[in-house]
Amino acid sequence: MKKKLFIGVLVFAAVSLVTISSIPPWRHAVRGLFLSNEREILATVTTQLTMKEETYTVLKIKQRNQIFVEVYKQTDPQAESVFLTRINLSESRDAFFTFRGQATNLAVSDVDQDGVQEILIPAYDQNMTARLNIYKYDVKTGVFNRMASNEF
Repeated sequence: MKKKLFIGVLVFAAVSLVTISSIPPWRHAVRGLFLSNEREILATVTTQLTMKEETYTVLKIKQRNQIFVEVYKQTDPQAESVFLTRINLSESRDAFFTFRGQATNLAVSDVDQDGVQEILIPAYDQNMTARLNIYKYDVKTGVFNRMASNEF
């Protein structure tokens, strides 16, 4: 009797798991119960994006299943950094690439040789295709815009 009950419970559990995993809203709801809501800093870069004396701190952050970048600006070394913007990436998996001989998951470089550093953010999409997101800082508007591949 106990053996039949045990087998019944196992069959019920197996059918439940298959049902939950085959229905995307249910799968996401169950997965959300186990994901942490804490922010994990994946990488940090501190640099001068422009020719000015302002220092920028760029943070690559993962929270739940989303990766984003936050940029902070510090105009005076004695003052606190001020939040400038948040760049949400459509990709949800962190990636690394080789930059100047070093493996990194966040970098800054003047890709288009205009005197303003761009933010280089590698990531994998849901199909595990590597993407290199490049964001250019517009000095006039103070906004970061994603560069198209034909711009560099």
